[in-house]
Amino acid sequence: MKIAVIGAGVTGLAAAARIASQGHEVTIFEKNNNVGGRMNQLKKDGFTFDMGPTIVMMPDVYKDV
Repeated sequence: MKIAVIGAGVTGLAAAARIASQGHEVTIFEKNNNVGGRMNQLKKDGFTFDMGPTIVMMPDVYKDV
């Protein structure tokens, strides 16, 4: 069976690997030039920015802590 996975973040990659291990043909579609989703880093002008979830993107998580 041919299966498409949309997004090459951690969850998409894990799902694709599991589906492929069951003998299916998997194609992953990713809008960015690299994989990893929020696990990426952006390097610009000598600075490195973590693209993962932060207090700016997930304030409710930090409120609960």
